[in-house]
Amino acid sequence: MNVLHVFAPVAISLKDYGQDSDWCIQQYNLNSQEIYKMHRGHQLPADNNDYLTFIECLWRKIGFLDVYGEINRKEIWRMYYSVAREVYNQGVSRKKADATMDKCKDVTGETPSLRAVNMGNCLKTVNSH
Repeated sequence: MNVLHVFAPVAISLKDYGQDSDWCIQQYNLNSQEIYKMHRGHQLPADNNDYLTFIECLWRKIGFLDVYGEINRKEIWRMYYSVAREVYNQGVSRKKADATMDKCKDVTGETPSLRAVNMGNCLKTVNSH
């Protein structure tokens, strides 16, 4: 198994985002156990209003959604590159981040929260192989 595949899903759900996640949960008075259970699941839910509120808040706070609610692919690429750099040299890290983003380049959604869920699910799928 590729080491990046182990690191990347953890990076999305945990790395440096714990405080931001907790802030969103508190801000919207959400059940943290339920939110974290869904967030760490195999597939992010697109049909749970509390989770949709959480993921949009979190992705906006960490810069994965821009001010218009569009996916900030450059910021997501930076996160993947940063995680890869913990293990690989610059060239390999760039290729791994590029490959990950290329596989999810066509992800969209009708709302900012659905774009976040759809992109999160694509990234989880890419990095589970």
